[in-house]
Amino acid sequence: MTLVGRIVVWGCFGPHMMIVDAYFRNSSKHDAAEIMERFHQQSKTALERNQDATKLKDVKCLLFGRFITLVPNFNLSRHCDRPLPQSFARVHKKTHQDKTGGVNKKNSIVLSNQYVPGQQFY
Repeated sequence: MTLVGRIVVWGCFGPHMMIVDAYFRNSSKHDAAEIMERFHQQSKTALERNQDATKLKDVKCLLFGRFITLVPNFNLSRHCDRPLPQSFARVHKKTHQDKTGGVNKKNSIVLSNQYVPGQQFY
């Protein structure tokens, strides 16, 4: 069974199939010329796009000077970041209260990433 399977696979996909492809496909010089023309057109288009991008960057440098930055490009169609209609925001204040019910700033909890040297946000 294994030998028969190997013979069938070799007969269908063997190296002699290259000759069969050349016989049935019969590529002509017209096809090769068309492929080369398409390649040259793509090459020319790529060169023009590169030149346009360089010119655009130079114009931005003239307009904005040293403040021009490279902003990362995100695929926005993949990650939709529009807020939902039912979403909302509110102020986050987390503090301890005195026994009297008033807010005690000495015992307040500082949230992370709020430390600025010389300043303390409550």
